[in-house]
Amino acid sequence: MKYLLRLAALWAGCSLLKAQDATPDLLLHPEKELAASIPASAPVTLAPTLDGQPVSFSNPQILLQKSSGPAEFISAVWKGSDGKPLHSREVFVVKPDYEIVVDHLYGAAGEHSIVRSFVLPAGPVSADALGVQVMLDGGKVFRVQANDTGHAELQAKPTQVGLQNISSAKTLILTSPAKLPLPISTVLASWTGSSGPKIEMVRAGNPLVVKFKVTFPNGRVDLIALAWESRLLHLDEKMPDQKAFHGWAALWQRGPAGESTVEIN
Repeated sequence: MKYLLRLAALWAGCSLLKAQDATPDLLLHPEKELAASIPASAPVTLAPTLDGQPVSFSNPQILLQKSSGPAEFISAVWKGSDGKPLHSREVFVVKPDYEIVVDHLYGAAGEHSIVRSFVLPAGPVSADALGVQVMLDGGKVFRVQANDTGHAELQAKPTQVGLQNISSAKTLILTSPAKLPLPISTVLASWTGSSGPKIEMVRAGNPLVVKFKVTFPNGRVDLIALAWESRLLHLDEKMPDQKAFHGWAALWQRGPAGESTVEIN
């Protein structure tokens, strides 16, 4: 409850709220940064349904949109007719490798069923316990992974032109039993070659903060934290080796090329 009160207070007086005629693609279709372009009529990427009811993505209020070094970030909130927040979305892109999509859902306490779907680009698909990956043209691999899901299922739906089925579009369905409020997070990644990064969700002390660790074949390690507001964020791989940040998102990269950090605030 204290987090919801803080959120309501923040959004009620936040000076970063901006009215926009056009919603940024990064918010509704973040996969455009990594995969081929998608039709303008495509549904919102990974839009959750809550207990069978779709979550609205109309008329977002943009809280913050910012680029810093290799990173790009956007956060927005959707409110009900009473002015209270229904959900928010944060997208954090680390170019050109991956992006994290987080939907914070708020609602009645107790168990709920949350379902997300993602229509995959054309190409050979392989699935595992956490997600799927697709082989694209030019040897590029595109992966969708959700570490918080209880069940992942790959479905095929025929695509019809006239009276002829010409292809079978594959859709990843992610179903999660969960208690609200909570963040629902998904990672989209791309790479070229036979080995991709290892993506791991890291447990955060605050249940509304999302943390990930991404380990690349060349030894590079990225630690990432995202929040629904600008706040204190800690990143640590092994104690006492730890860094403290203050912002909406933080990135700590270490590897053969050296060390770098990004703080979004």
